[in-house]
Amino acid sequence: MESSDGSFEDWRASSPDCPSVASEYPEPLESSSDTREEEIADQKSAPSHGLILPSKDRKTGGHAYGYESGQKPYADAVTTQRTTQSALEATGRQSIQRLALRLAKDNVTKLVAKQVGMEAKKSFRATRRPLFLAQTECEIGFQVTVYLCMDEEDSASEESAPELGMNIIFDPKSDAIMLFNRTKGDEQQFITVRKRPISNAWVPIRIGSSERAMLDPASYSISWSGKHILDMTVFPRRYMSLVPRHLKPLTKNRKRALEELASQSSPPPVKKPKAKEASEGSSVSTAIQIDDDVVAVSGPTVSSSLRSKFNLINDLCHPMEALKLHDAIKVVNSIEEEDYTLTRKADIAVHRKSLVFKARHSDAAEELIVVKLLRSHSEIDHKDDKVMGIDVVGERWLKEVKNNYRVSEHRAIASIYGFDARFLTLYMEYIDAPSLDTHINGEGNPYCTLDSKDARQVLLDMTDAINFVHRKGVIHNDIKPSNILYSKERGAVLIDFGLATTRSTHNGGTRWYIPPEYGSDGKRGAPGDIFALGVVLLFLLRKIPLPELQSPPLVWDIRRRGVGNKKAAAARAQWESIVNEAAGKLKDMNDGVIHPKVLKVISRMVAPRPKKRATGDQIVEKVKEYDDVGSKYVFTY
Repeated sequence: MESSDGSFEDWRASSPDCPSVASEYPEPLESSSDTREEEIADQKSAPSHGLILPSKDRKTGGHAYGYESGQKPYADAVTTQRTTQSALEATGRQSIQRLALRLAKDNVTKLVAKQVGMEAKKSFRATRRPLFLAQTECEIGFQVTVYLCMDEEDSASEESAPELGMNIIFDPKSDAIMLFNRTKGDEQQFITVRKRPISNAWVPIRIGSSERAMLDPASYSISWSGKHILDMTVFPRRYMSLVPRHLKPLTKNRKRALEELASQSSPPPVKKPKAKEASEGSSVSTAIQIDDDVVAVSGPTVSSSLRSKFNLINDLCHPMEALKLHDAIKVVNSIEEEDYTLTRKADIAVHRKSLVFKARHSDAAEELIVVKLLRSHSEIDHKDDKVMGIDVVGERWLKEVKNNYRVSEHRAIASIYGFDARFLTLYMEYIDAPSLDTHINGEGNPYCTLDSKDARQVLLDMTDAINFVHRKGVIHNDIKPSNILYSKERGAVLIDFGLATTRSTHNGGTRWYIPPEYGSDGKRGAPGDIFALGVVLLFLLRKIPLPELQSPPLVWDIRRRGVGNKKAAAARAQWESIVNEAAGKLKDMNDGVIHPKVLKVISRMVAPRPKKRATGDQIVEKVKEYDDVGSKYVFTY
């Protein structure tokens, strides 16, 4: 089958097999058995798509011993799952469509696209009809398998039909997608991408095994080892619009401008609704007048003359990174009732790999939430290990969201309310409390200004939270003062599961809170979280200054492990000596607040050997037996 030079719209209009867009979504296939176990695990913690808030009693219930054991505010979220593409089949929301795939029938028998995202994995098959794929709040992309026709040599060898594997990942910073070739092959086998219509001005892209390329919105012809296998059209994002603070009604002149814009888009627009977020049936998703000159719209194709007149969403680097303070963005979801508006209020933290800010969400208009955004890079640079591509960041985002949902039921852990894979964002509970690292004096070696009662409250709350997390099969891996918020009214709250894992091997973290065993075998696990909390308590009890600001500074590269790295090993040994000396001072401490038996178990939390280190259950046992407040505390387990 020869590839035509026409655009996607040409062959869609001429194809007798192609029904209306709203019915393009085929029935999902059953997932394969080798992924069933993973799906079941994900279903236990997967949320519904709407923003879900915990009860106010959980957030403002005073001391931690007001927490009710077994409380499950997300029970409804776990039981109200949907299949996103099935929902799309019912709604036909064209504004979230991002891909169209049509097979070369002479060379391909079928294509299967599997969702990569938060929902239980479902597969969608294409044979004769084109397959339309949407970018929803749940998917970072699709895993595509193309089943090739067997030639005479393949048939004679009695081998199974050859397969081509590709990953398609949506770029949160642009309208582009990343195409990753996951097919194992030699140098003679590669994917070739040609832009349609064919032009000498556009050089074909060659993608070898385990290589990737970024594709902008356009129509493409995809070949494998010289054989045309499919045509693919990438649509720009049409599911969001900026809503700045000062909006005015559209004037007649503005309406005419928008009609001119819509006339140059395809497919032809239906009757436009009044200015609102992303019209489902129109190629122009939003039209909103801003002051006197700027209109925010988005559509699949726009002429260069009109482009200069409008502030287009798909010109932005990342919509939420570019969102100005007090401005808002409207977002379309797979279900119309779950469309939402987000207003950026104030920044909390700006890092190289993430952005955190306070916001208002239309589903929780009466209170602030926290938006955490994972930053990614569209450019692919294999020489720079510090630059993470959208595929790597997308996988990290998935893990962080899933781990947050696994542990979000505990009142001493910040709740996750929702997420959006299109922006790599998490929508979290806002807690009006400073982190522990802010409670310091202004000296060169800053010591904690909280008292022993505060330290005891942190011990109770964090021990219960860590025990809860570990029983859910999660390791936090980054417990430190800056990741623990504290107020006398709420108690201590654990945040930031960005480095959390479900296994004991992990190479991230903050050096002063990483346990000694990591330096020898690279493992940490549950005992590593206990060690980190022990270091935090040494700081709270004023036995050491805040490690990050100690003077002179003591730093080392945590990736350099083993005795062969003498400089790192020497610095690590010096820090372990400081921690052991500080733990020894707890024996002589007597302020009448924390019982000596409890102080002893705190000192065992930083024991150099994991087998000698106190466990979470042992800490609970001691505080229940010897501490007046601890004996009344309602522990989860």
